[in-house]
Amino acid sequence: MNFFKENKKIVIISLVIIIGFICNSIAHHYHMKNFKIRIEQEYQEAIHLLDQDFVSEEDAKKAHELLFIHGYHLDDKDEQAVVDSYKDGYYMLVYARAWTDFHGRYLRTKYEQYDSAVGVIGNIPDDYNGVLAQRVKFIKRFMIVERDSAKAVIDEVNAAEKEEMEKRKNNYYKTHNTK
Repeated sequence: MNFFKENKKIVIISLVIIIGFICNSIAHHYHMKNFKIRIEQEYQEAIHLLDQDFVSEEDAKKAHELLFIHGYHLDDKDEQAVVDSYKDGYYMLVYARAWTDFHGRYLRTKYEQYDSAVGVIGNIPDDYNGVLAQRVKFIKRFMIVERDSAKAVIDEVNAAEKEEMEKRKNNYYKTHNTK
């Protein structure tokens, strides 16, 4: 009993540290439980948005936001382990980004939009066999066809413009070189 009276401060500080450690462990446990639930809900919602024949711009952006965490390294190793457990998370993020670029209003031409989308979706391996694998393969081909069609239209317009310029140049020389 004499020991506790003499070392009262040490005992109190030790108890406070132990209680603080226990509270911190409990808080971390609940944080991780809520983190896992949130990541699962966001992942499932994103998959639902992407599981369509044609993903709208709005759905692509929403899915990209929901999956954003799958594209970055997290400082908390426990949180990173949860994110890493979704082996398709990164590929679904890439797929959502491809759709975002496909609809991209920030590029001048449809060809540029489609070419950007093809470049992004090209980051998903051809032998990918995860979530939405069949849909991803089909959409990858679809985006390539759309890009090539848009390029053909541009090539036709450029050829027509070149032909028109040649005609104008020839007409100019004919009218100005008459002697």
